[in-house]
Amino acid sequence: MDPQKERLNRLLEMEDKKMKKNTLTEKNALWKKAAVLSLSVLMGASMMACGAKGGSSAAEKNTTVAASETAKETGKAEEKKTDGEELKGKISEIKDFMFTVTTEDGKSYALNFDKKPEGLSEVKDGDEVVVHYTGELSEADAFKGEVLSVEKA
Repeated sequence: MDPQKERLNRLLEMEDKKMKKNTLTEKNALWKKAAVLSLSVLMGASMMACGAKGGSSAAEKNTTVAASETAKETGKAEEKKTDGEELKGKISEIKDFMFTVTTEDGKSYALNFDKKPEGLSEVKDGDEVVVHYTGELSEADAFKGEVLSVEKA
């Protein structure tokens, strides 16, 4: 055979191999893309299904829970006002987290709070007050309880 024909045949064979190889690579890439897309769709569908359990939206559930907790807290606050104890004296050192009450017999009690009690903003240092609270008072130890309200005496 002619050397040119042999060379041409080898080139054609090499070209065929490359084309077959590229075709297989393209097919593999296409299958990978299809698999990733399918898995993504399945994962999205399962996430939506998990979110839809219960028949009502999360916002509705949160609103219902918040409303019932508010009703409970209101009821508890009313109970505390009637169940609490009273402390009468002169208020001083009013701060954002505590105040001090000194009774007629000279005992001083530091009362701390997380939430500003009702009526505290209406009194000032030196006023005679009645403090409604729950818990234990101590001159030496920190106040363990809750200040319900403060009112002028």
